[in-house]
Amino acid sequence: FFFFSSRRRHTRSSLVSWARRCVQETAVSVIKELCNLLLNKLQYDPTKIELVVAPGFLHLPLVRAILADYIEVSSQDVSQYGNGEYTGEISAKLLKQHKSKWVCLGHSERRDKFGEKDEMIAQKMEQVMTQGLSAIVFVGEKVEEKDENKSDEVIHKQLTAIKDKVVNWDRIAIAYEPIWTYNTGRNISPDQVQDSMEIIKKWLKTNVSPDVAAKTRLLYAGSINCLLYTSP
Repeated sequence: FFFFSSRRRHTRSSLVSWARRCVQETAVSVIKELCNLLLNKLQYDPTKIELVVAPGFLHLPLVRAILADYIEVSSQDVSQYGNGEYTGEISAKLLKQHKSKWVCLGHSERRDKFGEKDEMIAQKMEQVMTQGLSAIVFVGEKVEEKDENKSDEVIHKQLTAIKDKVVNWDRIAIAYEPIWTYNTGRNISPDQVQDSMEIIKKWLKTNVSPDVAAKTRLLYAGSINCLLYTSP
């Protein structure tokens, strides 16, 4: 599973997400142990740190029932449609009924493997906002885009697509996902992470407002080479 963290003024927001490939009995056992023996026993101040857990759809109700009330739950995806005749889709309204406060939008696997375009992600954002939910928006560039110095262009385009659908930026967190490091053997340095965060902050300041740029929570959604992040 993955752990993402970033600051928002004097608060910290963290996201735990997992993808499991195991039978139901094993998955339920693992989930119960993870929730009861780890997450529910973490010692922190919920007024300063917001912890969000993102299980798969099938286990979302179970996780919500087990976790402490002060730990939030997120869906890994949502339908771009409301309730209706959309076989297999999970609507934002249904997620709300299952007490999922957060929704992940635009993860690279959704964009790449399922062909989700910026327009679809914008539609999903509209559904999330309509139901009063919050969204974790994933942005990031592929290796060819990185090498062609198109990082700013790609991230700006991804953010511009959802901008007009956001009715309350207090309900938004933005996760930078360095897709260019995936299966390429390339690592991202602390300075590169900071540069990417600055791209997002600058866009928010210019296209939304300085206040939103200062308050919006930014998450790092990639892996870490500990050797690069160890101080001498």
